[in-house]
Amino acid sequence: MELNSTSIKSVEHDAQAKVLTVRFHKGGVWHYDGVEGKTYRELLAAPSAGAHYHRFIRGKYPHRQGE
Repeated sequence: MELNSTSIKSVEHDAQAKVLTVRFHKGGVWHYDGVEGKTYRELLAAPSAGAHYHRFIRGKYPHRQGE
């Protein structure tokens, strides 16, 4: 899903695998494991997706860089 964010280009969530994929405008892609649907929905509803990501997702879940 495309976001209206200056830092995050788009996010995708695989509910079954509980993996959140975050794509950044500068080209980076990160996969976060163990992310529940509630966390994904809160990110989509946040007034600032970038701020929400930094506060509630980045550094809080196991992650790996992707393509």
